[in-house]
Amino acid sequence: MCLIHKQSLGRTKIYFLLFNFVLFMLDGTTSYFSIYLEDIGFDPLRMGVLFTGATVTAVLLGMFLGFLADRSSNMNRLLLVTLLVAMLTGPLFLLSKRFIYVPLVYTAYTVCRSFQRPLSDTITLDYTRNQGGAYGPIRAMGSVGYAAMAMFAARMAKIDIVIPFYLLALVGLAGALILRKLPRVSGRHRPGHPPALRALLQYRPLVMLTLFSIAFSATKLFHLNYYSVHFVNSIGGSIQLYGLLLSGISLLELPVIYFIDIIYKRFGARRIIIFCALVDGLRWMAAFALPAPIVQTAVQALLGVTTMLYPLTITLYINKMVAPEHKVSALTTHYTVTTLSSVVLGNLLGGALGNLFGLGVTFLICSLTNLGASVVFALVSKNIMAADAPDTPGLTARPNTTL
Repeated sequence: MCLIHKQSLGRTKIYFLLFNFVLFMLDGTTSYFSIYLEDIGFDPLRMGVLFTGATVTAVLLGMFLGFLADRSSNMNRLLLVTLLVAMLTGPLFLLSKRFIYVPLVYTAYTVCRSFQRPLSDTITLDYTRNQGGAYGPIRAMGSVGYAAMAMFAARMAKIDIVIPFYLLALVGLAGALILRKLPRVSGRHRPGHPPALRALLQYRPLVMLTLFSIAFSATKLFHLNYYSVHFVNSIGGSIQLYGLLLSGISLLELPVIYFIDIIYKRFGARRIIIFCALVDGLRWMAAFALPAPIVQTAVQALLGVTTMLYPLTITLYINKMVAPEHKVSALTTHYTVTTLSSVVLGNLLGGALGNLFGLGVTFLICSLTNLGASVVFALVSKNIMAADAPDTPGLTARPNTTL
């Protein structure tokens, strides 16, 4: 009986590894969307309007979906619906190039993909917590999947820029099939608990972290949406070289993701957040200062090893400090407030500055913004996040606890 139980746990872990591998392939298929948009006539400002509208809709719906997930009897079912909708958006993108149509489809994809991250993280962390396993190795498979798909999609995009959209449909279908093998996770919010939003506002470290994440996320959002255009058109890099850059970042950050549990326990959230923000500042500076595509590829890949370190640290931090009945709500609320605020800076203002000064100079502005915000965060968070030990007791019991 014990042997059968161990075999069952082993199969479950394999399914979690496969699911993360496939889930993050989605991002590899959509890494060339900005290039596709430019091919069909979108300039940086129009891209900014598209990204802004989609992101605002996604974060507002995401907050509602987070509250719904914490009350759901089956989180897996919600995740399955988002995967199926994301799967359908792949071929739907190609039915029309009209300015009204493309944002509608992109918004549907963005809503689903944005909600998938906190929901899949919550399901995975519930499994690792119950089984006493590590989160890092399972999540590391996501980077392997992303790297593999980014490289493959780059080759396909070089043949035809529309092929990655069909890959998106296939990957979404594969993720939906594997998800059915994962153990069901239910929300833990019950009648009598305080309203989620009011309870979350009582966590002072979370409120402070969200406020300063706005600046960090604004520059990340600009880089995410515009760097491919800058790399290919401003400095003359090829789509294939850009795909190599994406794959290189994913492979180089694998050790960081694999050992995230150890890194988090050793350094604590505050130090990791400051480190990531400083590295991002240097990364955006390099995007401005280095004109050679090969040099850009090498430097961006090396500095990009912290790409997932920041969001994973936020995920682990919130998962430890927030009461079980508010975990998904806390993750989606942090994402909602951060993204909704930063989208204006990263997409609309970023696109306008890109049109006015060029994308290179805008990356310089992003760099200075990040470095300045890092200094402010280091000073302000010293008392609010006083203890770097994430295992400080009482985090889920007393919302007003100062860490």
